[in-house]
Amino acid sequence: MAESPDALRSLGLSLVSMPQIQLTLASALGSQASKTPPPVSVSEEPSEMQEAVLPADVESAEGVRLRMQAVVAELGLSASLVAVDPHPPYYEQTLEWRRDRLGASTVDELCKSVVMENTKLESDADAGRVRSVLVVVQYVAKLHKEKLIKAVQAIEAARGLPALGKKQYNMRLLEGPACQAITGYGHNAVTPLKQDLPMILSDAIANLPSGQFWLGGGHIDLKLRLQVEEAVSVMKMTVADVTS
Repeated sequence: MAESPDALRSLGLSLVSMPQIQLTLASALGSQASKTPPPVSVSEEPSEMQEAVLPADVESAEGVRLRMQAVVAELGLSASLVAVDPHPPYYEQTLEWRRDRLGASTVDELCKSVVMENTKLESDADAGRVRSVLVVVQYVAKLHKEKLIKAVQAIEAARGLPALGKKQYNMRLLEGPACQAITGYGHNAVTPLKQDLPMILSDAIANLPSGQFWLGGGHIDLKLRLQVEEAVSVMKMTVADVTS
């Protein structure tokens, strides 16, 4: 049972008053809770830059923009980085609103990076097998699991690996901490810049008349515009039919 202060003093024990410590964790740009869109849908079922990367809700959009701009310059890309004010929250708006905010030609240019993992791949699989892959798809399209498996098989074949059976692939969407552990970025902030992952670009994006597309830029309030030609030639994205 806790002793009273008077009882402690009677035993000759001194009391030391400890100051109250209050810790406050604040987001640099406000809560993301209201910015979370529905998760990516999949048909049939619902690096170097990663070093010293702070979570997107801690590092400021301007800090990320400057860092990403350095990567753009390093790679020699003609990409643009645009900060979107969190008021109103970007991801609570319609695709048409987002199109106008970014100055895109069409909602077809609005894209996202998702990371898919082959859960059937054994830990002792041959080097070169694709365990995780970053896939860039349009918001207006749905990622098709069977087509994605074929694209992954093609990547492995191009690496000189024998084909595996279809049953040895199960491509699962990685979200939350699992995705951030691989990419270094949180929800709605994943970017393809400087990722140590094989990357697939939907052929629907590659065929856009404008030759450009928009996607995450490393922070929830930062958007990246890429040229299709540079995504393929410089960033080494593989163009494949992966949507329906």
